[in-house]
Amino acid sequence: MDQSNRSSIIISILLNQELEFVGDADRLNQVLVNLVANAIKFSEPDSRIVVAASENADHVRVEVRDTGRGVPDHLKQSVFERFKQVDPGDAAKRKGTGLGLAISKAIVEKHGRAIGVEDNRSQSHDAKKGSVFWFTLPKADEKVSADEA
Repeated sequence: MDQSNRSSIIISILLNQELEFVGDADRLNQVLVNLVANAIKFSEPDSRIVVAASENADHVRVEVRDTGRGVPDHLKQSVFERFKQVDPGDAAKRKGTGLGLAISKAIVEKHGRAIGVEDNRSQSHDAKKGSVFWFTLPKADEKVSADEA
């Protein structure tokens, strides 16, 4: 294959400190893989995806930021429903089933937390550029019932 026709997507991981959370590692890995795979699928060649995590007093927040086409405001809730996609043609064009975000939502909610999407805004100006898919997790020092983890 001719190397000049290849493009790449850079994935950067931002973690300023070691974070501890409570949860099912296999299922949470599935959530992260779903979000990163979607970011790759909807990003332009030669773009950057950022995976970041931070902690506040209540929880750990994990984010996957991309510079793809974004999610229109009116679809930000329904995109987490089964078989829902931003563009109905995505199933054929991008080889998606519309289940990844619904599965991710179910896993995060089973941990007693939330998942969502917001606009990714450029740091240099306030223009929309892609999406930030995020989810929260219980902190390690937080008591979690057996049903949640």
